[in-house]
Amino acid sequence: MTWEKQTVVVVLGTPRSGTSALTRMLPVFGIKLGDDLVRPNLNNPSGFWEDVPTQRINTRLLELAGRHLGWPVCRREVVESAEEYAGLLQEAKSLLKNKFADENVWAFKDPRANRLLFFWQRVFADLNYQDRYMLALRNPASVAQSLLVSSGLKLATGLALWLECTVQAVQDTLGKPLVVVAYERLLADTRREILRVARGLAMTWRLVEDEMVYYERQFIDTSLRHVEYSRAELTRLTKMLPLALDVYNLLSQRAADEICDDEFRQRWDALYARYKVEYPAFVAANSWLGDRHAISVADVRRIYWRISYHGSAEIWRLARRAVGKVLMEA
Repeated sequence: MTWEKQTVVVVLGTPRSGTSALTRMLPVFGIKLGDDLVRPNLNNPSGFWEDVPTQRINTRLLELAGRHLGWPVCRREVVESAEEYAGLLQEAKSLLKNKFADENVWAFKDPRANRLLFFWQRVFADLNYQDRYMLALRNPASVAQSLLVSSGLKLATGLALWLECTVQAVQDTLGKPLVVVAYERLLADTRREILRVARGLAMTWRLVEDEMVYYERQFIDTSLRHVEYSRAELTRLTKMLPLALDVYNLLSQRAADEICDDEFRQRWDALYARYKVEYPAFVAANSWLGDRHAISVADVRRIYWRISYHGSAEIWRLARRAVGKVLMEA
């Protein structure tokens, strides 16, 4: 059994939501992640499993709108109207053609992609590739606290970022194969979640037993989960943005296979209608959301690792961002 078209599997989810663990599951299905991957660091010693060329394209797309990964708003129309957009489309197509030169299936993960699926789905359609998706779901209170520790984002910013990334990921994949995997359920019963993903993405025929044993018994390490909040704490935190709790509850039901597709779609459409009203109002009322804390040890550590890995290219990228910010504020 094979898929009819060349297939891209995209792993979605907010930073610190378990996307790296979910991506490392893909070799269980015989899917290669490539050799040019972001190196592990102190924030993620088990590895990020992110393709460097793909990440560079996504970083440039966000910068077209004057945004970075930690900003809670990215407007599609601003990105698509930029002069560099057409060139990035061609660059992405060339990249994927190279990835598929010797493979029929390829996968990538980059948290930036949650808000940039309009770009990648255009690339997939132009190349006639089939796209399938996995979404890592984690308690947004835990995500926000982890982002505070690892990246210095305020709790409100982390919560807003979780909501936007999660909503856009689900909305842009409606009608396409999507499996929602709860991070907590993955840690509690790894094999069950592997088989859920296999069924949901029609990959049972691709299972590699040796890889599954390694992933289940050696790679998954619950000791790496440093931050975890209860539902009660989530309810308290989301008082500032109640929609986040409602979105999380619905997706938790889907991750537990407790809801049929028709009911999910009906309830999701109602939540998305609320999102289009409530989220812009929340952002407008908290215009400081995108501002970062004063520079911290975590910031210095992150910059150090990026420069160590990317070298002069990262220095030039930071310089361009600084100059662009000055020009925007002038």
